[in-house]
Amino acid sequence: MRRTSPQRCWTFLNTVIQAATKLRAFFLALFQPIRKSVTTNMQVIQTSIFLKYSSLFAFLQRQASDVAQEVQRSYIGAARMYYETGFRRYARSLGYIKVGQSFDAVGNTRLAYRLEQPRNSTLLCQPTQTQKRKLI
Repeated sequence: MRRTSPQRCWTFLNTVIQAATKLRAFFLALFQPIRKSVTTNMQVIQTSIFLKYSSLFAFLQRQASDVAQEVQRSYIGAARMYYETGFRRYARSLGYIKVGQSFDAVGNTRLAYRLEQPRNSTLLCQPTQTQKRKLI
């Protein structure tokens, strides 16, 4: 069996370190559109870009697991910020929706009655005759 020279091992190790450094920068650059804009389509990025380079990430996991964990944490942070901002905007926009007096568009007076009830009341109670007249 042929023994590997120490020089060859160092060359291989240096090559792996260089590759890990370049892959780290490459993956972190891919996360920038997610961090910058909520209008970025996350699903398109996941399917078209991340799946395309999954073999590079697998190499990174095998050869430089600490760098792979850093890239993974960076992606988790970017995705968390993306979805958190989107949900925050969605919740804020729900506050702008006003329920009008006419529920003809909804078509369900029972639902309209439930929307008018205060939070501490039960939703299962039937509206009184006076409340029904208000809805009509």
